[in-house]
Amino acid sequence: MPKIENCSWIDFQKGNHQVNPVDAIAIQIVDPRDTPPEPAEDVFYTRHVFEFFDAEEPNHSFPEDNLIDDAQAEKIASLLVKALDEDRDVLVHCVVGQCRSGAVVEVAEMIGFDECPRYRHPNVRVKRKLMEQFDLLPR
Repeated sequence: MPKIENCSWIDFQKGNHQVNPVDAIAIQIVDPRDTPPEPAEDVFYTRHVFEFFDAEEPNHSFPEDNLIDDAQAEKIASLLVKALDEDRDVLVHCVVGQCRSGAVVEVAEMIGFDECPRYRHPNVRVKRKLMEQFDLLPR
């Protein structure tokens, strides 16, 4: 089974992760209007940038259009399926490497990726949106 790992922005830049980037898929989650970091070695099969805040509900600081939406969740889900189909590892980072990226890792483990030992505190909204894409929510 392919591996998946969550990491922070800094770890992504410095190459401090277990996933070998050669031929892996990189999912980069940044705050809106941030410039995504460059990796220590850009040998990834593909890199995909998503912009949304680490917030679970919209409010005056985090409007709905700056949170993960269904289209972004669908794209992330399709990348995970592609990685599984092609037996590719995935490295996913966000700013701290625990909430948004942690949610992606938790759902990825549910669909068949190897378990990732890194600490995570998954963003509930991101996790729910991804679980909806895979029909993993209880009815």
